[in-house]
Amino acid sequence: MFLEQSTPELRQGDVIDGVVFPLWTLTNYHVSGPPTERPQRVVMDLLKPGEPIRFVVCSHDCEIENARQRMGLLVAPITGWPARSDAADEELRASMRRDSDENWHYIHLFPMAFPDGWAVADFSGIMAMGRPVKVEPWLLERKQFELTEESRTLFREKLAAFVGRPPDE
Repeated sequence: MFLEQSTPELRQGDVIDGVVFPLWTLTNYHVSGPPTERPQRVVMDLLKPGEPIRFVVCSHDCEIENARQRMGLLVAPITGWPARSDAADEELRASMRRDSDENWHYIHLFPMAFPDGWAVADFSGIMAMGRPVKVEPWLLERKQFELTEESRTLFREKLAAFVGRPPDE
């Protein structure tokens, strides 16, 4: 799944480690209006405290290469393996590819086999980090794994299916 030696560049599917991933838990917010009106109440809990986790780069390679013209790089959290039965575990592992009917299972999850066990990239948690020109060097310092070309292709195909399903699905 991963290259034995990572390259010194940032690419789609690269795994970054050791960063607290922000989770938005909006409970209330203010909506600003005209200066003569009082804004409506806002209470926001923007960052949940937590342990550093791994996340995966979702932006296309060309988005990274054209960093000066982009607002942010897309990343998704890598979460623990969902507790399941043996049959469900096998189905989830196999879900990185389409089934024999060309359907995707667990469309929001991409299974990843790490040296310390299986985990999933959760596409439903995708968010943008800062401007690529500033974020790329920071991410490269924390790059832990790089997908093989075969795994990157599978990652790209499932990510594309998640964010851009054909209208008939």
